[in-house]
Amino acid sequence: MKLSTELPELECVCRSLCEYFDVERIEKESKSCNFIQKQKKMTGMAFFCICIMQGFAASLGTMCGGLKGFSIDMCEQSLNERFTNKAVAFIKRMFSQMLELEISKDVPLNFLSKFSGIIIQDATTINLPAVMEPIFKGSGGNAGKSSVKVDFQMDIQGSMHQMELRAGASSDNKLSVGFIKKGALYIRDLGYFNILILKIIIESGAYFLSRLKSNSAVYEDIKGKKTIDLYALSQKMAPNATLQMEVFIGRRKYVPVLLILQKLPAQVIAVKRERAKKDHHRRMTKMTKEQEMWLETNSYITNIPGCWFDALTIIKIYSIRWQIEIMFKAWKSIFKIGEVGKMNSNRVLCMLYGRLTWILLQMKVLNVFKKNIYGVSQKEVSELRGFRQLEEHKNELMEAIKSGLSETWHILIKKMFDLIQSFAIKRRRKKLALFYIIEFQ
Repeated sequence: MKLSTELPELECVCRSLCEYFDVERIEKESKSCNFIQKQKKMTGMAFFCICIMQGFAASLGTMCGGLKGFSIDMCEQSLNERFTNKAVAFIKRMFSQMLELEISKDVPLNFLSKFSGIIIQDATTINLPAVMEPIFKGSGGNAGKSSVKVDFQMDIQGSMHQMELRAGASSDNKLSVGFIKKGALYIRDLGYFNILILKIIIESGAYFLSRLKSNSAVYEDIKGKKTIDLYALSQKMAPNATLQMEVFIGRRKYVPVLLILQKLPAQVIAVKRERAKKDHHRRMTKMTKEQEMWLETNSYITNIPGCWFDALTIIKIYSIRWQIEIMFKAWKSIFKIGEVGKMNSNRVLCMLYGRLTWILLQMKVLNVFKKNIYGVSQKEVSELRGFRQLEEHKNELMEAIKSGLSETWHILIKKMFDLIQSFAIKRRRKKLALFYIIEFQ
């Protein structure tokens, strides 16, 4: 495999991380939040480091042991008393600054350079102790009384990340639209399907790519008088065939979209049907005839001009969304962010914001590696393998943070880059002749 001998953005990465983890800056932030008011045993840097390094499963004793690395001796009770509203404000501010931290320049991805950004969005839910219910209400049942939904957006062409924490009981499609980047492509799953938001994206000069909900009405005309029977259309299609047509969706406010239908082969339909039956059994519901018929096709809508890409290319572009699913899997399997034990609410919030800061740090660094490796060798980095490599060397990463020296960061980042391109490349697997996405409405 052709390897990159140098990381062009090495100096930029090291400089950005040095500035973010500057001790004087962090101490100033801790004082501005009134977390550190007098010169005592605890320092802002030490508290910040144990919050980002230690997972939810870490006991107070373990965290006290971590403080010894900063020459701080503190008993468990004294440490527990430091988890206050002011501590939460301090760690939350550091988290916000990590979100805004830019450690590399945006790099277009080949044919996707038509867009100013490729922004994928999804959410994952973390169950919390019942004491957090007043702040983050859960949806009840097996989900528990309290849970937090982490809504995450990332631009895979650059270093832009947005993250919002909200109650687990909240709905995805009722989110505020927020800032829409002109010329960017927004890829979201069906949980975010909202006609009004799609209309706003169009009016903002941006693009969207989404699955079509099974109960959506589709029309030939802008007045909504001629309905299109998608199932009847699909019955005329041969397995593996695709159909692309301009239609209108919505009620009263009709939105023009490009509709893409993909007729699935029998083996893929069988897999979808089996999974759907298990899902309905789990929810104690019965699958309707219309839902069963809908399993025979994949349906997509977009406002990408039809002359830019063919139907199969657009379907493959949608598959980029799965990167964020893999990211969430890494959060829970590698960083153990879902394992929250019993603790007071302020400690939960400090550990949550701290752990998300640590994850964002590794995501930003890994993203720089991915872009450079793909640009040189056209090889894709596995997020799970990449995160495992970075996490296995977390002690070296913490030593670089403590040192504050750009030389130490330089050596570490170069070492991690070499490890990623040697041991975190995706393996090639045998695939079907055409690409299919097996997903449910």
